[in-house]
Amino acid sequence: MQLFRIGLGLLLAALLGMLFGIWNFGFSLFMHAEDLGVTSDPELVDQLIGIPPQTKSLVIAAVIGAGLCVLLLVGSFVYPRRSRHHPS
Repeated sequence: MQLFRIGLGLLLAALLGMLFGIWNFGFSLFMHAEDLGVTSDPELVDQLIGIPPQTKSLVIAAVIGAGLCVLLLVGSFVYPRRSRHHPS
């Protein structure tokens, strides 16, 4: 049961991290495009900002990783590990 709960928590953290990473990066791209007065054409946005696709995937991976670390830290504080030795 404990293992199932840990697995479920990790899966949820991964999904939240991915969603946050994709949303955050997309939002920053959208803000840059709006500053430059560009329509929402992704190729045009990429050319104007000058971000190669490899860098984009690295940034997304970094944001996802950071999100996961934060979620795991928060989770470890919210759900502290119960000690196996129950004091009687």
